Amino acid sequence: YNDNNRPILEIQDIYLEDPNNDQTLCAGRSYRLSFIIVNNGLQTAINVKPHLEVEKGKSYFGISQPVVISRITSKDQICYSVNIRTSRDLPTGKAEFGIYLTEGNGFGLGKENFTINTRAY
Repeated sequence: YNDNNRPILEIQDIYLEDPNNDQTLCAGRSYRLSFIIVNNGLQTAINVKPHLEVEKGKSYFGISQPVVISRITSKDQICYSVNIRTSRDLPTGKAEFGIYLTEGNGFGLGKENFTINTRAY
């Protein structure tokens, strides 16, 4: 199996859609986090499953279940969104998240970590 022919998945443009337009998660609200999944490889990626994990502050967040993307062809890109619900007890500070991808043939993507500011109610 030629390694150059495999799918090469990448995450780009992680963006929090928030009504205040300040890229901050506020307590007791619902948000959508969007990002682009790109296949930079020569082979089609199959059964791609994006996972969003809370690395710090897990008890303050509800995250929608991942949805499998059946295929991402070579050089194609998919916009993917995750729903996030914050607890009313969310403190002011920073929440740490990680996104990783699993793929049907094992060509997933390791975790990419990022932080989002939080604001108490």
